[in-house]
Amino acid sequence: MGHIEINGRISLAQFWPEGNSDADTTKILLKLNEDSFWFYPGGSAKPKNTQVFLNGMVKPASGKSVNPVKFAGGPRQYITLRLEGIDAPELHYRFYDPATIAKYKGIADFKKYNIDYRQYFSEIATEALADMLKKYADSDNTVPAVFYSNNITHPGDVCDVYGRFVGYILINNKKINVNQWLLSQGFVFPSFYDSAQNSEITTLTAIYDQAKIKKNTMLTYYSDLRLPFDYGLVYRKKGKSDSANDVGKLILPKLYRRLCCYSILSKAGVAPPSFDDYLKSKKDDKLILAPDLKNFRKSAKKSKFSGLRNIIDIYKNDILSVDPALIVFIEKGSKLIDPVSKNEILNF
Repeated sequence: MGHIEINGRISLAQFWPEGNSDADTTKILLKLNEDSFWFYPGGSAKPKNTQVFLNGMVKPASGKSVNPVKFAGGPRQYITLRLEGIDAPELHYRFYDPATIAKYKGIADFKKYNIDYRQYFSEIATEALADMLKKYADSDNTVPAVFYSNNITHPGDVCDVYGRFVGYILINNKKINVNQWLLSQGFVFPSFYDSAQNSEITTLTAIYDQAKIKKNTMLTYYSDLRLPFDYGLVYRKKGKSDSANDVGKLILPKLYRRLCCYSILSKAGVAPPSFDDYLKSKKDDKLILAPDLKNFRKSAKKSKFSGLRNIIDIYKNDILSVDPALIVFIEKGSKLIDPVSKNEILNF
């Protein structure tokens, strides 16, 4: 297995309140040449410049294929990143998928309440990231950066089902790992998938354990008990900074996203009887606990693994029963394909 490095630049204009990017999903504006993408096979093998992402499409297990590189070949080309191992409080969340919107478009309250909601600390976390990055910005308000993703065998290993590149952002000549910095400052929660290496989980969990004991960070406001959904806490598009009013209790973002959807459906009168029932309906929300990861990887039939669980198995009586750092979600499958032949691209 090897790793991928992508050289690019982060535009500071994308972050709230000037833009709408939040603290754990950002865009790297790629260099306008063919030297951005590099695969490092490992060992004594030389790194290889690759073009597969410029021409390929990410095909999820179900749904439409997407371009991992937006505006490929043009002056505005960029990739979208999902920062490995962390999850920031939601800055803007609602139903975005066309199928759900089409299904309930005739219900007035669905349209009325399907707006962008946010969690406390989402604005604070985003501004903190932007302020840190500004220290390393050039005169054009962009920051030189390297995207890094390891545990890579095939090109499709680096992208998720939405075509986002999953990994770490390194800045200041690779001296600062942005993912780790956000976690160390208590601006994000740990968030793991089964594609993560054990060493990554161990490193990030140790950083999280240290961040938890700091005073007055977002983590001190974390609640494992479900909070009432606040319909008044909405996304302030291009709003002015107001950190004093962005402080309050919050639940794990992964639970919040599901609670947000359930609460919108509740207002529309089409939700299941309870939030627990809604979670039970999410059959694809598969997870294991971190101590089971090693055995899960060895399992010949992962779908039958004894430690496989659903969210409802760790969330009972409106309480999340395990520490966020113990949860490892099962990544939904995707692959990189040739848009013409539809065959999977296996080599760099």
